[in-house]
Amino acid sequence: TKRASKGHFSDFDIGDYNEAAYMMQSKTELNEILTKGLIEYHFQPIVSTTTGEIFAYEALMRANMPTLRSPNEILSVAKEEGKLSQIESLTVYKSFEAFAGHMRSGSIGSNCKLFFNSLPNQGLSPADIKQVETLYADYLPLVVFEITEEEHLSKKLQTEKSKFIQKWGCGLALDDYGSGYNSEKALLDLSPDYIKVDMNIIRSIDQDTNKQEIVHHIVSYGHERNMKIIAEGIESPEEADTVIRLGVDYLQGYYLAKPALLPPKPDPSVLKLITSISPHRP
Repeated sequence: TKRASKGHFSDFDIGDYNEAAYMMQSKTELNEILTKGLIEYHFQPIVSTTTGEIFAYEALMRANMPTLRSPNEILSVAKEEGKLSQIESLTVYKSFEAFAGHMRSGSIGSNCKLFFNSLPNQGLSPADIKQVETLYADYLPLVVFEITEEEHLSKKLQTEKSKFIQKWGCGLALDDYGSGYNSEKALLDLSPDYIKVDMNIIRSIDQDTNKQEIVHHIVSYGHERNMKIIAEGIESPEEADTVIRLGVDYLQGYYLAKPALLPPKPDPSVLKLITSISPHRP
């Protein structure tokens, strides 16, 4: 009130105070994350439905800050502060660094791919591109950029990003497919190598014929265009059984393994079940 006008009074609002304090703390933590690189990446396996082998790992951002802990919280504050481009750059460097380290140590197989979440409307600077090429040239053909659907996908940034993705020999995945109103347009615009079906479609799919029909059509559309289909959020053997019989190519979710700092491997009994179902696919 004092900042707004003179000679007026108003009641103190603890809610407004706490919100302001939260935002101030969040901004401080975001700056610390960006200046000190205070994020790490946990890895979750993506498994082939035909061989039961680990095809790839997805790198998932984690932060151990008092206020900012989840990726969504970090991205929300970064967007408000106009620092999404710095998050994109930090994500590339830190996830690539972690992946290369695990591959050198033997924690990740030499043929495994790296999936990581790239912000659709953010690109890398020419300096960043050159630096990444210098540091990680041997690993770039194994990288898959995951892009989520966006209502206002920048054509310019999309074109720029496509250029260095093609130059590096990387793959492109449409993440969380079916989670919003813009899925079909994003699919047509991006023409990805992989379609990751959103977990809300996969959840309890064994009990829902409508969801099964949706996945059937996604598989049909993708396979006709040489796209591979990944079912996200698999949490039960019944869900795994259903999507495998529907023809998806890869599985990801807690049923196989939870994300971990040291790349986890699924239980052998789970992999055995997957390979036993695969011969019965259409």
